[in-house]
Amino acid sequence: MTGTDNIAYLNQKNPDIPSRRVLIRRLLPRFKSISEQHLKRIMQSMFDNADDALFKIAEKADSNDEKNRYMDSMRIVRLQRESIEESFYKYISSSFDAYLDDNFVPSDKSASTSIDYNSLSLVSEDDLEITLAKERLVQKIYSLYQPDLSAISKRFAHLYNLKEFKAEWIPFSPENLIKAYANAAEQIDLDLEVRIILLKLFDWLLLRVSGCLIRHRSLARP
Repeated sequence: MTGTDNIAYLNQKNPDIPSRRVLIRRLLPRFKSISEQHLKRIMQSMFDNADDALFKIAEKADSNDEKNRYMDSMRIVRLQRESIEESFYKYISSSFDAYLDDNFVPSDKSASTSIDYNSLSLVSEDDLEITLAKERLVQKIYSLYQPDLSAISKRFAHLYNLKEFKAEWIPFSPENLIKAYANAAEQIDLDLEVRIILLKLFDWLLLRVSGCLIRHRSLARP
């Protein structure tokens, strides 16, 4: 395969390709294991806190109808927890596995959470609010950990013999983690307010835990 733009791919003729492939197959499972450990903490804490948060909101409700709505939402989240977690982990796992392909080609579109302003008229107000919340979270993580993500990007660029490896291409990039959660959470049919509560919990926990993941010494150094 021939590289395009400024990207040179692993399967181009290069004397150190075999050693790079060996290094990738040694390091990527380690990166994946480290990521999974931290992400399990996030999901466990998110659902535990969601249960408490929805119950407390229900207790403070102004009417029985409102209280029942929050209690019903809490039960739905409990029932769907396992499938949401499974979907989330499966998405992240497949993102890592794709990088083991010898013909791996990074994509600018794979994990994008940015808003397409040309299509806003086709987006519902609820979806737009969720999209804006996701984009704000991505921006917050980058503002806190840009140097660390840049260091990890450079390591991936070296592993894959690329002149550039964008931070958003990292399997555990902010974009990818948030897209994985959003895709999993779409399984639940909940009111916008409850969806925002869950996303804010994920936001809060991701900001707390992602630093430990992104700054893990094994990710940015050989």
